Amino acid sequence: MTIKTKANSNVVNLKGNTNDVPIDQHHKKTMALLKELLNRKGWNQRQLAKELHKDTTTINRWAKNSRDIRWDQALEIAKVINCHPIELYEPTVDLFITRKCAWNGYMVDVPKNEQEKINIPFEWYNDEVLAVMMDSPGTPMDGEVWLFDIPKTNKKIDKNCVGKVCYITASEIFKKRNNEKLKFFAKKSNIKPIWHPLCAMITPTGNGKLKVINSHTKELINDMCDNLIYDDFEVAAPVKAKFDPERV
Repeated sequence: MTIKTKANSNVVNLKGNTNDVPIDQHHKKTMALLKELLNRKGWNQRQLAKELHKDTTTINRWAKNSRDIRWDQALEIAKVINCHPIELYEPTVDLFITRKCAWNGYMVDVPKNEQEKINIPFEWYNDEVLAVMMDSPGTPMDGEVWLFDIPKTNKKIDKNCVGKVCYITASEIFKKRNNEKLKFFAKKSNIKPIWHPLCAMITPTGNGKLKVINSHTKELINDMCDNLIYDDFEVAAPVKAKFDPERV
């Protein structure tokens, strides 16, 4: 555990007086999060008090950060205002949707000027997270946002990917080995001669190999998605979270 010195500590004195009680800088940044969450829902403190069967004084103290919100209370509040309980203590993070995925498992890039910004809980965020919008009318997942962690290291394959829906890209080894087939498939399917990023399920074939299938139909995504090995994947990252922005 790293012990912070006074020089690099995030504890500050708001009034500059050594006799004042120090306040954590992070706590200062996240003050009145309950008020922000209520504004997002279009509620006032009186409405929340009514739903929780509490007096407005208690709600007001929570909103002003003059009284701490216990975890059991946070769970009650989150259920009522439809948020994650952590959002009462930590700010959420804005993230842009950079890709969409059709029902057949193929992904496409979203033009920068069309990218939507979503709000996700802080514990889902890191600098490796990728947000993908499901664009599959007629399926329960249509409109959902799926989050994937895409490692920036050379080890991009999660060994727990088998049996799960993953974000998938092909390795250079696979592309070189299947160069002629890729060209033929590209001409046949009218797409670029590379294996497009996929959102699909990786399953065992029963002979020590793997295959990539559509999670709805259970059929191969395409002819090249059979008899694969780990070296054929550049990225194989299971979905880590799913949510519908319209219901958050």
